Amino acid sequence: MKPVLSGTKNAIAKDLQWLIENGVIKSDARQQKLEAEIPLLSPFSTHSYSDTEPFQRLIGTIRFILHHPFLTNVSKGSLPTLLIALQQAGVISGNSLDNLRKDIEKILRPYKILPEFPMRNGYFAGTGILSQQELIKVFEILQSQARSLDDPLALELYETFKQRMLQTKLINAGENIYPVRSIANSSIVDYRYLHSTALANNLSKLEQAIALPPAALRYDLGAVLTVGKFAPEMLQQAASVIKLTGSFSRIIDGVITDPFIRNWLDLLCFLLSGLPADKTIAAEVAFMFADWYRPNVQLDYPIGGSGALVDALIRGLTKHGGKLILNAHVEQVLVENNRAVGVRLRGSKEIRASKAVVSNASVWDTLKLIPEGIIPKRYVEQQQATPECDSFMHLHLGIDATRLQRNLGIHYIVVNDWDKGITAPQNVVLISIPSVLDPSLAPAGKHVIHVYTPGNEPFSIWQGMERNSEEYALLKLERAKVMWQALERIIPDIRSRCEVSLVGTPLTHARFLRRHRGSYGPDFCRRYRFISWWDYTPTWIVVLWRFNFSGDWVACCSC
Repeated sequence: MKPVLSGTKNAIAKDLQWLIENGVIKSDARQQKLEAEIPLLSPFSTHSYSDTEPFQRLIGTIRFILHHPFLTNVSKGSLPTLLIALQQAGVISGNSLDNLRKDIEKILRPYKILPEFPMRNGYFAGTGILSQQELIKVFEILQSQARSLDDPLALELYETFKQRMLQTKLINAGENIYPVRSIANSSIVDYRYLHSTALANNLSKLEQAIALPPAALRYDLGAVLTVGKFAPEMLQQAASVIKLTGSFSRIIDGVITDPFIRNWLDLLCFLLSGLPADKTIAAEVAFMFADWYRPNVQLDYPIGGSGALVDALIRGLTKHGGKLILNAHVEQVLVENNRAVGVRLRGSKEIRASKAVVSNASVWDTLKLIPEGIIPKRYVEQQQATPECDSFMHLHLGIDATRLQRNLGIHYIVVNDWDKGITAPQNVVLISIPSVLDPSLAPAGKHVIHVYTPGNEPFSIWQGMERNSEEYALLKLERAKVMWQALERIIPDIRSRCEVSLVGTPLTHARFLRRHRGSYGPDFCRRYRFISWWDYTPTWIVVLWRFNFSGDWVACCSC
């Protein structure tokens, strides 16, 4: 029972076997009289528990605590409650309150078998060896299993556990802790026994359907050229291709009935597209799922962070004769005879296009670049009315990593309340700690952290604010609270570790990323029945194409 054990291998093995045989570290809680071997006892009193009676009382009490983690409050106070329970179990006899108090003070508390502080309705027995975070983790696991299995015994244990956690204020009544269910959950069944309509039995068809290159899909007569050579494959998978052009919810409706799995899929769609399942194109989800679950697949993080991806794109551009011009803000698209012929940069410099002008700015920002009167007013108004996704809140931190837990992950997702829906403002918070995998991203002994609300921050509450005003500074503090709270679940002392702190808002997005209202992108599903992967600007201007994706991309024009 000491922190450091000493003894021969055989002696320790013999002691462990004795503990097993007497039900101390065995699953069944036998309360028979302890069988102590004669060599264990000594005619000389070398310790207060070396006599048979106190030794059996102590070990019997420990065994009882291990097998009875919750006690019903049958008396006033924790100590009398535990005493009565031990008497009823036959561990001790008579009024042994003084002996029990001595056992607690000398052994049970110092060795963390019982916690330092008794609970209101009896001892929180059997959990003294766990830290607060470990105890919360046990509760989360039990909660997930009890809810998903719907087992009356598990639910009864969970409810008792929950009440103890609430009484000790280790959790709050308003919290909704609901982690991903364990892979070992016994409710998971072999997919071969599922109904033929189950999603797992139709993934192969969807995988074959997404083999059609996305660039081949278009919504004008050009589809004859781009899709024609794939016609045989499309005919074979016609039904699946049609499904892929709709929302992902059309695929899972009636197939996925488990509330948690539906919520989880809804969250995945939101993280992929910024939209829930009923507004996310099925092809995007099918493509990602097919990639995630290929044999031996793994998610990699680029060495050097996202900047390494940018460098790779630049190498590809220059390799094929392209040129990247930085700090070259496009002020206007040049139009001659209804044809886009180039762009004018801020400062009046012009760049003429040899073939076409391509804009990957948003629909709203692209319209601002086209001279007034070139495009019919009705069409401009129609495009300007395109619904937009919400914006972001960001928290960028540099922290001291001294004595930080070693099992720190790179990514965390916090959902505050599943019932509110994953698109509810500030309900979902993402945490990224890339320096866990790539230490070069932060100084030695430090971590860089990015916390953000992914496309669920309304622009309306920020509209019209001056960025240097006191009102703006106060609102930043208020709206950043949810990110700090989410991060404190992972690193409780994060505020004391923080050395650099930067807060970004929708106004930050609008200014530095030149995004219309700081938006994540267009919400096509609120307007169109089918989600277009891109929509072509019609021939009001020849050879000006506009590609619209919901995602992170920089407003620019390239020639």
